[in-house]
Amino acid sequence: MKLLSLELNNFRSFYGSQEIIFAKDEHANTTFIWADNAVGKTNLLNAITWCLYEEFTPNFKRKDDLLNHQAAVEGKTSYSVVVTFEENSSIYRATRVGGPNRAFRLHQQNAHGDYTQLNNPNTVINSILPKDMMRYFFIDGEGAPIAVSTSGEISAENSIKDILGFKVAEQALNDLRTIQRDHNRKLRELNVSSELKFSVKQLEDFIQEEEQLKKRIGSWKNVNIKIQEDLKIINDFLARTNSSAVSTLVKQRDSIERNIKNHKLKLENIKNEKRLLVKNYAWSAFAAGLTEESIDFIDESQYKGTIPAPYNQSLIIDIINQAQCICGAEVTPGSEALTNIEKLLNKASNPVIFGRIQRARNFLQVALENSKKAPEQIQSVISRVAQEEHELKIKLQEAEEISDQLKNIQIDQVRDAENKRNNLQSQRDTTNRQLGAAERRLEDISKEIKSLNLKIQKLSATQPQAQQIEKRISFIDKVIDTIESNLAKALENIKPLLASEMSNFISAALPNNISVGITKDFKVGLYSINNDDRRLVAPSGGLTAILTLIYTSTLVQIAKIRSGAKGNILTPGAIAPMVLDAPFSHISDTYTPKLAESLSQKSEQLIIFLFDKSAKGGEKIIRESGRCGKEYYLLQKTTQPQENKEIKNISINGKLFPTIEFDSDINNVEIKEVY
Repeated sequence: MKLLSLELNNFRSFYGSQEIIFAKDEHANTTFIWADNAVGKTNLLNAITWCLYEEFTPNFKRKDDLLNHQAAVEGKTSYSVVVTFEENSSIYRATRVGGPNRAFRLHQQNAHGDYTQLNNPNTVINSILPKDMMRYFFIDGEGAPIAVSTSGEISAENSIKDILGFKVAEQALNDLRTIQRDHNRKLRELNVSSELKFSVKQLEDFIQEEEQLKKRIGSWKNVNIKIQEDLKIINDFLARTNSSAVSTLVKQRDSIERNIKNHKLKLENIKNEKRLLVKNYAWSAFAAGLTEESIDFIDESQYKGTIPAPYNQSLIIDIINQAQCICGAEVTPGSEALTNIEKLLNKASNPVIFGRIQRARNFLQVALENSKKAPEQIQSVISRVAQEEHELKIKLQEAEEISDQLKNIQIDQVRDAENKRNNLQSQRDTTNRQLGAAERRLEDISKEIKSLNLKIQKLSATQPQAQQIEKRISFIDKVIDTIESNLAKALENIKPLLASEMSNFISAALPNNISVGITKDFKVGLYSINNDDRRLVAPSGGLTAILTLIYTSTLVQIAKIRSGAKGNILTPGAIAPMVLDAPFSHISDTYTPKLAESLSQKSEQLIIFLFDKSAKGGEKIIRESGRCGKEYYLLQKTTQPQENKEIKNISINGKLFPTIEFDSDINNVEIKEVY
């Protein structure tokens, strides 16, 4: 998808009919739209999302107040937005009308230049750019869809699922489970054995519990994301507070909390090491009491090279077969010597016994060695756990003391923010405990379901009607397993691509010692590398904004790479413009130019809303590279008299343009093109 034009008719701050033609050339692919804050940048961005999806960005206010106020004064009741775009060499016009006669229409241009109305416009739009992906292409700078946690990480799982198109597959899974439940009910209603009925009822209960747990886990994960967003707002507020005492305490706590995170990771690693030691040495510990005595019993040294039997069976048989003793004397049939030698066979050990005793001796020897090593190693790891827990406890106390100091500062807003922060952290800890318990229970239920399915399959085998229904249930179960395994595989396989694409952005904009890291539970963060030391970069205003921008841009790249993806489970990706509102406002002048250059190079089409101080030199790089194809600015017209008020100007490519016009006939915002 490439946006060709946007036409507004009495929409929000834009009176009458106004239009923007977007840059769409392969090289000159960037459009700049300049405006002061609160003039209309966000209205323009949301005009596009409202027209295509009847959706708004998270930060958009007064969603029910879309009719231009001047138009309302004149008695007009309708407003509309028209978005013209190109997809696969075809041109489309999407028109959404608001007011009493609401409507949404989509037309496609034919070879003669005429437009034909299409049926099912929402389906067509979603096939081009699915709604779940849309919010990563159209980004309000103050309400980005990506949250960075207080530790400096993005929980990437949900956004990756959106870009991979999980929603259709997940809906299919829900439908299949509904069908499966119906078949289980039919199976239970048949005249079958009580054991089969009971097993089917158990299976239904487990499946129901599994579905409820998955919903709860998803809900708790979303709660955690919201908590991280709220914590970020509070932490940003505390960091910006105009108080040196607060600033010092916040910096100290940031350092302590980084230490706490490191201690927790180290503690978890040591506990895993402890569990592994116990697993490896448990059997040795149980055998410790009998090991030495058993080895003494079969110790070869006590028998001068033999095993615990006075004679060797093979040797005696050889003597009998050869009719000659090892001393040289003859052993003849019927002789007393032969009779005595044959009696020895009852006391001799054969090769099988010999092999068994050898293996037993080796096993006991290993057990003896382990029983000697185990106490020392386990005691060492227990000591390290205790030491790490002690250091963690000290750091937690230090963080708590800083929190108490912040709450005692005589600034109401700081006290309130700190109390909210503590409450949010408590909610987060509770949610994490619930999440962990639910995920463990989910694993147990999964095993129970597999076991019951096998049992039901065996019990149904002797009953034709039951067997027929069970085969259908089994088939549905295989389809569910196939979809779930494909979704899990897709999620895991995307990690290298995500890391690679993010690294491309990072290498172009950040120092060489900064790299991207993705954890097992899909948390994405920036890491600093110093020799062999690799640490998560502490969140700050600038780096958080960089991480968010790079991650969001990477999602768009992944959607582009997957635009031609084939398959029956995941939705293909999409190619669409990236529309950004003030993307560089929180990023330092040092990093903005390189980030801007990377964005323009990697985007099919780029539309950036800017105000004078938010450009940070990024627009110069794009302009100098020849990638800027169109530029506009918003002129605010007001009926207020100028009197002594100063006329504000905006500097665009070395020229000044007024951003406000007093003594106007009406209140309006005009879209003006820069030539």
